[in-house]
Amino acid sequence: MIPFAIQYRGSPLRTLRINKGDWTYGNRYLEMEVAQEWRLTPMQFYEETALSRAYMMAYTLSNRKMKAYENQQEERRAKAAQAKSKSKGRS
Repeated sequence: MIPFAIQYRGSPLRTLRINKGDWTYGNRYLEMEVAQEWRLTPMQFYEETALSRAYMMAYTLSNRKMKAYENQQEERRAKAAQAKSKSKGRS
């Protein structure tokens, strides 16, 4: 993946751990997802240079990882707040 200078609170994006889902897919599927997100037909996508496609894919994957990490952090905060409110109810 082409590295972008993306950090979350000082931690590089590549070091952040995200819970894995149950889905798996191949490179061709990923390429079609990227083409769709960039509003390109498959032909237009493959007409791009290999470097352009690599940048598009790296950007898309980096953006997804950032959003996934934010969602994961929000879920953790919500669970922690819920647990805290439950423990207050027991006191």
